[in-house]
Amino acid sequence: KTATRPQSTRTRPVTVRSTATTATISSSTSRTSLQASLQESLTSTSTTILNLQQSLHQDPFYCLTAILLLSTFGLKLEQQTFIGKALSAPLATMALALTVANLGAIPFSSPIYNSVNRYLV
Repeated sequence: KTATRPQSTRTRPVTVRSTATTATISSSTSRTSLQASLQESLTSTSTTILNLQQSLHQDPFYCLTAILLLSTFGLKLEQQTFIGKALSAPLATMALALTVANLGAIPFSSPIYNSVNRYLV
């Protein structure tokens, strides 16, 4: 006996393909909206970081704290490492400050730098 397939089973793959196409389209749409929301989130995060960086760079206590921490670290380098002993604490501190400023953690110029140079150096 030869079994014949009813016509209703032939239409099922077409229906499944149609559903898969619809799922692909909705998946593509959700992927696009996910990418857009991710881009918006990254933009808002970078804006927040830049605003925080600008506000910290204008704060004299932040700059003074950074100077004191870098000075302490320079002294520790001189006391505990061979390179620090060869460079001396002021030169090690200056190299650290230049590196940190180029990374953007401290500003290149600040009124506190003038005060430190005038009264402490």
